[in-house]
Amino acid sequence: MYGLVALPSLTEDGELPLGVHAASLREVLEQFGVESARRKALALRLARVYRVAQATGHLARFVVFGSFVTDKLDPQDVDVFLVMAATFDASRLRGDASLPRRHTSARACSGSAI
Repeated sequence: MYGLVALPSLTEDGELPLGVHAASLREVLEQFGVESARRKALALRLARVYRVAQATGHLARFVVFGSFVTDKLDPQDVDVFLVMAATFDASRLRGDASLPRRHTSARACSGSAI
């Protein structure tokens, strides 16, 4: 597991510097989920997806990328990439837990991409 350190400052272009930046969900939400009503709504979705993925017991990495992790005031969506443990079996998912594995279902559930 990566040792967590504070997220770096955004570049002059309003983006995180290139690279992988380990952070807790709380740090991501505090830095990127507060500046606008849109960001707050996306932060709630992000937290829900994280909780559902974590509840499977097989979440290895939860990667957030795209315009949500920039200084853009109103990002269109929040992009997430889930890395699941080798023991994960998506065919056994039921209810809310099955939504993140299918982009189409996530879109239908939320009205947009996650």
